[in-house]
Amino acid sequence: MLSQVYEFITIDSFMDTFIRLNPKTTIVSILGQIGSGKTTLAWFLAMNIFKYYYHDGKTVNIREINVYNDYYLNKNLDSVDSLFKTHYPCDVNIYILDDTSFLLNSRSLKTLSLLNTITRIRHITKTNYNYIFVIAHYSRSISPFLRSSPSVFLTSIYPAEIPSLKELFRLSTLYDYMEDYMLHPGRHIYIVRILAYEEKIDFTLSEEKIREIEVFRSIYTN
Repeated sequence: MLSQVYEFITIDSFMDTFIRLNPKTTIVSILGQIGSGKTTLAWFLAMNIFKYYYHDGKTVNIREINVYNDYYLNKNLDSVDSLFKTHYPCDVNIYILDDTSFLLNSRSLKTLSLLNTITRIRHITKTNYNYIFVIAHYSRSISPFLRSSPSVFLTSIYPAEIPSLKELFRLSTLYDYMEDYMLHPGRHIYIVRILAYEEKIDFTLSEEKIREIEVFRSIYTN
């Protein structure tokens, strides 16, 4: 498959594909090394999901959850469900779970409670449209349940990681991606799998687009 610059050329068609192929309630795992653009990618997708449904007349809720600070260190949390509850009903809910590496791979009661809550998200939000983004640094640093999510984005790759990634992507895709990733160190070259669909993405953004994402994120995190 050919690399495509979705930001400038086919972003609309890619987002249509993303929304069309994913279940209405879905988990999107974003895996990659530090500084590879995982959080920016999550907010880019959230921003475009917001635009898609807002233009369709739907209300959209977006919440960023720092799993370490907001959950594991939060002694005032009433229940796990309260992390995902909204102050008012929304048609579409988007959750960005950051800092999840190695926290969502243990078998502690807190981890299992959070994973169980994710499986019940439709019953908590009372809507069928829920997008849960899980950001982690390494595929083995999250639970098998999250690794098997309908959508997986990979924002970096190194040879030592291929054995653990071949359960997520076709081996030929991984080697093809690694070649492009090594050949273009100054660009954000990613791969995505949505169910059986796999594609390479050039996610190198303009300063204007990065600023738009930053402004959008500040609305929901400040």
